[in-house]
This record gives sequence, C-alpha cells and structure tokens, in this order.
Amino acid sequence: MLLDGAPDGRSYRSYRAATRAEASRVAAYAALHLAAVGLRPLAERWDEASGELVVAYAPQPGLGRTTGSAKRRLAVVGVLLALLVGGGLFYSTLPEPEGRRVAGDPAAQSIPRSSPADDYSGPLPHFRPADCRSDWLVGLDNECGDLIVLEDRSRPDGRRISLHVAIQRSYSERPRPDPVVYLDGGPGASPLLDGFWSYPFLEERDVIVFDQRGVGLSRPSLDCPEVLFVFLREEIDTLRDCRRRLLEQGVDLAAYNSAASAADLADLRLALGYDEWNLYGISYGTRLALTAMRDRPAGIRSVILDSVYPPQRDLYAEGPANAQRAFDKLFSACAADADCALAYEDLEQRFYDVVARLDGQPREVGGLFGLGGTTVDGSMLINLLFYRLYMTDFLGEIPLAVDGFWRDDWELLDAWLLDVVGASRRLSLLSLSEGQHFSVQCAEELPFSDHALLLAEQPGVRWPLTVAFGWQPTIDVCAMWDVPAAPAHENEPVHSGLPALLLAGTYDPITPPSWAQSAAETLPNAQLFIVPGVGHGVLGTSYCVDDLVEQFLDAPLETVVAGCLENEREPDFLLP
Repeated sequence: MLLDGAPDGRSYRSYRAATRAEASRVAAYAALHLAAVGLRPLAERWDEASGELVVAYAPQPGLGRTTGSAKRRLAVVGVLLALLVGGGLFYSTLPEPEGRRVAGDPAAQSIPRSSPADDYSGPLPHFRPADCRSDWLVGLDNECGDLIVLEDRSRPDGRRISLHVAIQRSYSERPRPDPVVYLDGGPGASPLLDGFWSYPFLEERDVIVFDQRGVGLSRPSLDCPEVLFVFLREEIDTLRDCRRRLLEQGVDLAAYNSAASAADLADLRLALGYDEWNLYGISYGTRLALTAMRDRPAGIRSVILDSVYPPQRDLYAEGPANAQRAFDKLFSACAADADCALAYEDLEQRFYDVVARLDGQPREVGGLFGLGGTTVDGSMLINLLFYRLYMTDFLGEIPLAVDGFWRDDWELLDAWLLDVVGASRRLSLLSLSEGQHFSVQCAEELPFSDHALLLAEQPGVRWPLTVAFGWQPTIDVCAMWDVPAAPAHENEPVHSGLPALLLAGTYDPITPPSWAQSAAETLPNAQLFIVPGVGHGVLGTSYCVDDLVEQFLDAPLETVVAGCLENEREPDFLLP
C-alpha cells in the first residue's frame, strides 16, 4: 500500500487514537527511538474514519537499521556460526504513568514497584514484580518482574532460576484480553538488551517480552564475557574457560534447551493469569514456538512464525545451499533490473573475483574506534554479504558495495563490519549468551546434522561458499561443551492444529521460504506468505505485512486477504 508522498519500499507504522493530534504525539515519541537507528519520517496519512495515522519511514542517508533480525547484529560470522537471530528495534510511545496494571487484569490497578528478588523462595512457579532492568522500556505502562522456575523440573528440590519479564501495555483504551508474547532468536539473543518489535501488536494487545533462561537479564546468565571478539575472531579456549566458570557456579548446561524454555513459557502464562495468548517467534524463536505447540499447547490461541526454523531441517548441512540460493537471488535481481545491470555489469562474477582476490591477498580492514581491525579474506567477505542479506533495508546497497570492492574501493567494508559488531551496544562483545546458544545447538541441532555433507561439495553450490560455511569450529566447540543429545523428536516435524501464520522473505539467506513450507506441511491450520524483497525477519518491513498480521490476530482461523502483497517490490538498487 502506497501512502501519499511516500515512495515504495519503505517502512510503515500505524498509530490509532481518538484525534490526529493524539496520534501525532504517539508517533513523535516513536520517532525519537527510530531516529537513533537511522530512520526518519517521510510521509503520513490520517484516516478520520478509523482514527489511524499511518507514517512512512525511510533510512537517513548514510544510516540504516536492521529490521526484525538485526535484529541481526548477533551473527558470529568469525566462527561461521550463522546464528538465527530475532530482535531488532523496540520503540515505546508515551511517558510512563505513575502506576502499572497487574498482569492478566484489564483493570487499571496499580501495584508498587519492587527491587529484583534477592532470593527465589516461595511457591513454584511464581511471578515476582520488579523494576524494569531493560533500557529499552522507556514508554507507556511497562510492568516488569521475574518468573521463578526450576532449572531442572525433574528435580523438585533443585536449583531455582529467574527469567526477567516485561509487559508493555497496549495504547488502546480497550485492549484485547489475549496478549502477544515475543520469542527472540539466536538461540541466545536478549530482546530486553537488544530491543524488539512491538508494532503492530500494541495497537490492540499487550506485548510480553522475556529473556529466555540463561539469556540477558535472566539469572543465571550464560553469557561468556571471556570470549574476546576482535572483530569477529573467537577462540575456543575462552569458551572452555566460560564453561568451566559456569559449571563452578552450579549451572546445569543440559537444562538450557527449547523444551525447558517451552515449559517456562507455559508457567509464565499461568503465573500472569492469562487464559490464552498469542505467540510471535522470530528465527530460533519460531523453533521455540513450534516446541511449545508440540509440548505445551494449552492456552495458545494462535502462533506467528517469522523466518521459520523447523526442527526437521538441517541448519548446518543445508547452510551453504541456503546461502547460495540467496546470493543467486540477489545477483539475478540486479541482472533483471535494467539500471542495475547497466551500472554493475556481471555483478555475480565481480563478487567471486573479489573473493578470489582476497583469498590470495587478505585485506586488513577496521581499526574502528581504536579497537583494532581484522583480516578479511574471501570467506570473511562471503560471511559479511551473507549477514547483509538478513537486513531488508540494506539489500539495495549491496551491488554498489560489491562493485566498489571490485574497483578496489573498500569504503563500505568498515560499515559492514561495524553493523555486524553492533555499534549500538558493546563494540568488542556481542550481546549473545554464548553458553545458552551452545547448550541448545549442541544438543538439538548438531547431533542430528548430516556430517557427511559438512565441507562436502553440493550441487549448485560454489566451492568458496562451502569453505566459508564449514562447520568444524562448531563441531569442536560442541565436543568441548559436552551436553547430551536431545531426544529424537527434537529433530522431527511438529504436528499441530493450532492456527499459525507463517512469514518468509525471498532474500532470507538462512531460513529460506522452503523451510516455512516444510513447517506448514504438518500444520493443517497454517497460512503461509512469502514476501518479495525481504530478508530475514518479515515483521515490520511494510504496512502490508502489518495488515496481514492484524487480520490473522483478529480471526486466526479465517483466511487472510493478502492482495496487498502484489504491490511488494524487489529492492531499489542504489546506483553510482
């Protein structure tokens, strides 16, 4: 859907209020957060009948954002982990009121704030209100607390852990009783540290966000500050030190997995007093949502799976082919665009020429902020392009960058590196809970991967991509991390009759549309939409996608009308 004065291919947000002035006030607060990540308001339209202000946003020159994935600043490409991450940008709207509503109670009852619990005593599970510890929660009516659960539910007298939870209240005067729960990716990503998308959910529903067990602001944290990233280089010895420390602290690494997180999710619903709610999962968060659909379906009204990671697919063995598909898609789109093809003749060959050149003579790049640089060879460049394909807003600049590298102009390479590291947070340490990541992946993914295909030639996959996505470092880490393999059903399709909306982006390099199609085969009440011109993380990329989501949440078992997808376009490629 095009707005008055707004070019196609931008981001859209809608704000509903009784008057245009009130809606503009909400949009103004959102704009403060959006400006920090490189978005500026471009055009707006007020619909008096529906009380809706729709604003189109465009990247500021020289700046950009990661949508939904950026959500995707968490990819540890230096060790070729190709992490499945969610997160992105969360932006709030109005100043915080004096009181907060009790979770699960639509009445505006205020409760006092308290400090985080010093101990985890009391019945299990239980929710203990606490101060919001996330810098992202600067907005309307946020309630926070800690969910206290068992680390290992098979040991009733065992260790207790806490999950930090935030509830952002809808700005609707009459919110729906079924909130949306945000499940972030990684595994190991922290939405309460890195941010998350709230729209379009907040228009009619509360949004519940929590750091999964072992992640971010939850305790214990399985973050590994021992791991020193020098622009994406990581040493296994530092992970070994982290593992030793966590074990000395009494952490049971085997207890941090998708099934345990699904049980946490079920306990959270009961502790907060909701009869039912809706799940939104991004990337690995979709795998957690699928696990909950299988293991703990009670109280789940509907599920939105964005950039789907189904358990039956092989992340590591399929990784090179998935990346090749996305690379080919980009190069083909440029060749089919008359202006792009004229400006960047034979872009595909130029890219692989640059890869070969860097393999022969790696380039020292970086040195940003005095932190030191890194050596970029062909495999590193492939990983950087792979990561760039995650980000819908940056797809249009890739041909320009590749052509520049081919012409020995490396100006944009520093920017690519900085985007991966994440300038908005720790420059030398990514905000990933590495311990939780490996506890999940070393139990649920690698044991079921076809090791014969790792570093093996596959039809249609160029050898440089096979080399770039060799998984030996992951195999070595998992051998050291030493968690038991998950039960066999963690590698099987999830069968569920719950209504599900599946979203996939055509440029997604790690969770391709075919994975969403695989998941949908055993979900009889699923509706799948493949969105053109989008990378990893579909929510928030267009007004049309927001409309699909709102339709689905209003009536999950009814057919979503998706005619607006016909207006979705390929990226607008930047020209010299």
